[in-house]
Amino acid sequence: ISGHGFLKSGHLSKLLDGREEVRPEIFEFADIEFEEANVKVDLGAGRMRTFNVDSPEKGYAMTVNLEGLRTVDGEPTTTSLFRQLGVTIDDLD
Repeated sequence: ISGHGFLKSGHLSKLLDGREEVRPEIFEFADIEFEEANVKVDLGAGRMRTFNVDSPEKGYAMTVNLEGLRTVDGEPTTTSLFRQLGVTIDDLD
């Protein structure tokens, strides 16, 4: 089951700051509770970032999709990987 909805502004930032009380609002949509959520954030200037938020029991509280990677034989190049990791870290600041 999947759904599409909008989060109240700031919920993802609150979760990143360790405020776990917002997690249920991220995982519930149309009165259905999910184990994970993909949150797309508009960073402005045409830039978007997708955060994959999981239940803590799954082992990974949050991951981020890396976009714009250059690949060779299906694997990201070291240069593009480090560049996108840097962009992601900057976006989180």
